[in-house]
Amino acid sequence: MATPLPLTGNAYTGARWRAGLPPGVYEVQAGAEQRKQVRLDMAAFVGLAERGPVGIPVPLQSWPAFQAAFGAPIEGLQGPLAVRLFFENGGRQCLFIRVVDPDQARAARLLLPGLGPLAAVSARSAGSWANRLSLRLRVNRRILPLRRAIGMPPWTDGTLLAPMDRAVAGTTITLAGDPPDMVRHIVDVGRPTGGLTAILIDPPVAPTVEEIRLSATEALTLQLDIALNDSLVESWSDAALHPFHPDHLPYLLDRAALVEKLAPGDVDAPYGSQFLRPDPSLIDHVLMPSLALMLAPDGLFFDARTLEDDDRGFDAAGTTTRDHFIDALDALTLWDERSETAPVALVALPDLVHPPQREADIALAAPPAETCFGPCLHQPAPLAASPLLYPKLGADSRAELGAAQLRFVRHCEAHGRRMALLDLPTGLSSGEIIAWRRALASPRAALFTPWLRIDNADGVAVPPAAAVAGLIARAERDVGVFASPGATTLHGIFALAGDAGLPGPGFLHEERIDQIRATEKGLQLMGSRTTAFDAEWTHISVRRLLDWLALQLAIDLAWAPFEPNDGALWRAMIRTAERRLLALLDAGALAGGRASDSFFIRCDRSTMAQSDLDFGRAIMLVGVAPAVPSEFLLFNLVRHGADDPRMEVTA
Repeated sequence: MATPLPLTGNAYTGARWRAGLPPGVYEVQAGAEQRKQVRLDMAAFVGLAERGPVGIPVPLQSWPAFQAAFGAPIEGLQGPLAVRLFFENGGRQCLFIRVVDPDQARAARLLLPGLGPLAAVSARSAGSWANRLSLRLRVNRRILPLRRAIGMPPWTDGTLLAPMDRAVAGTTITLAGDPPDMVRHIVDVGRPTGGLTAILIDPPVAPTVEEIRLSATEALTLQLDIALNDSLVESWSDAALHPFHPDHLPYLLDRAALVEKLAPGDVDAPYGSQFLRPDPSLIDHVLMPSLALMLAPDGLFFDARTLEDDDRGFDAAGTTTRDHFIDALDALTLWDERSETAPVALVALPDLVHPPQREADIALAAPPAETCFGPCLHQPAPLAASPLLYPKLGADSRAELGAAQLRFVRHCEAHGRRMALLDLPTGLSSGEIIAWRRALASPRAALFTPWLRIDNADGVAVPPAAAVAGLIARAERDVGVFASPGATTLHGIFALAGDAGLPGPGFLHEERIDQIRATEKGLQLMGSRTTAFDAEWTHISVRRLLDWLALQLAIDLAWAPFEPNDGALWRAMIRTAERRLLALLDAGALAGGRASDSFFIRCDRSTMAQSDLDFGRAIMLVGVAPAVPSEFLLFNLVRHGADDPRMEVTA
């Protein structure tokens, strides 16, 4: 029987035969296209960290992943603990951007021991963390038997042969009887035959060298162990000394580190060192082991603690300002450009507020406003028995903080899809709190108080916004983007940090400041309001629902710019939006028991001017009534022409 051919538009596979169906032509109905689902639980934190890339958004899926990329938490740095609280309270993924003064911070410069003064490497990232690195370099030896091609066609007498699986250009070798510090390199490899390969060695081997010496040839590789705080953190074994070899040690180190792979850029780059970066001139440099290295069975050591001041890593703590934190927000655009369905929706700057100090520290040395980050960065004070206190900032520093938070809010407003999660500074009076909140009034900002003490012995205080970001992410995961994070219990918190001047809950609620309070169920967020003056944008959940719906509908209607701009297109756009809104109604996100009470959609000549039609624009007006506050909120989706294939959302 002839094999049946598939018909146009149908499909035929041998799987039908295996399923017990007779041979023939079968039509396979294409399944419904899986629409991309938008999620708005991606949080971004911009702050201080012990180490890690500077100014690059690095995606993280867990607290251990943060520690691997950015180091351990250090007293005075709020960023690490903020990320920890985010994950402990339900966050699934976040971005972290490390901030330092890029013009002043410096990476430590080290040497690979036993390879000469030109074998320079630097720390992978700037900061004093690298001043605690130590390196151990050791030569590994492995027999690589060589032989001459005497009477072995197709090779000529005098040709050196090596095992096919071991003959790699760039392999460094040493012959038995050579001086201890003399090495040779395989610089070319021929075509293998019969399990052997012809090789070319530099310096060449004299014809008089005995076969027994050739058979005892050793291949040399390097093993580099990297330790931080005397603990092994990375090890590179069987690395080559010659740049012809694919495992040349500088090349291995120079490849993109894990944290740089995860950042926007060449995500297919191989894994490289997370701690060291070789000097560019070293990439094509032949590494020549010294006699001391060749004769040291345990290798040679280099300790960064012995570095001169000019070569030591430097944090630039005294010159890192709040402006650097706000400027770093621009890097989030890199993530949004490559992540259409998981854009950055929640942003917190945990280190923007001055890190709190202990009572003894305040009395001895109050930091000047212009270096508010300096005294706390990488200079932790000894732990004291007294409780943490939250000093008032000086007038200049407080004004600087308010201006920075306002810039932060304006950034989120300009972006159009982000919420600024703000930490209320401590020590404000009632009148100052009113002025502070009203200066930051925005449907894209929320203020949280008080600070939190994490569950460890020293009672370190952490600003609350990052923990709230985790609650918001948890509510979206468990219920939906329309769910409120209010009345949700926080995890990983030991207690609330005291703020003696903080007004009562009623005052804070009226001023739209979200407070975390102790309840019979534990510490809970007892408000989820924005700082906006407009009543319809009071709730964080409403702001996020509208953001989600606009983004989701734009993706659902991605096909629209390529269709003729006529009534058929308009009706199809309405049907697409209606399906999405009915799903929200069924989930309880919208008010009313019927579609007519919950939303409306218009896309006809009443929503478009003649100029819109002339330019190929189709405008759909969508109105929704969220379950809270049960009032219709409007936005437009604008379909541009085929020459501009995008869906634009306008309020």
